[in-house]
Amino acid sequence: MEIAMDLLLNLPSLRVTDYSISDKEAHIYCESILSFGYYPVCMKATSDVTMYQERILRDMALLGRKVSLHLKARQFCCKDCKRYFNERFDFVEPSKTMTIRYEKYIYFFIEDICTNQVSIKEDIC
Repeated sequence: MEIAMDLLLNLPSLRVTDYSISDKEAHIYCESILSFGYYPVCMKATSDVTMYQERILRDMALLGRKVSLHLKARQFCCKDCKRYFNERFDFVEPSKTMTIRYEKYIYFFIEDICTNQVSIKEDIC
């Protein structure tokens, strides 16, 4: 039985390339479906990828398992400005290690119970 991970993940800007699932964790490997990036200063599109780096992000639990997204993020070079910039995604803030939806979940979770209990339950610092 093939699992439709793209549908379960529900992040339309990503394509799942691989995944591994154990009893407690799910590791989902993904990359952007866009063929270009926009330089935030001049807002020009470019497809000149200079390098790739893996970002590991914590996301909402999936089927009762802790989820780690292994995101293949690209670095681009703007042809006009001659500046390098990293790919941005609408579901995670730059340099953060959790998706926005997971951060919101933790925030609302903390309103009801003690921070230490949330930390233990979610396995976060």
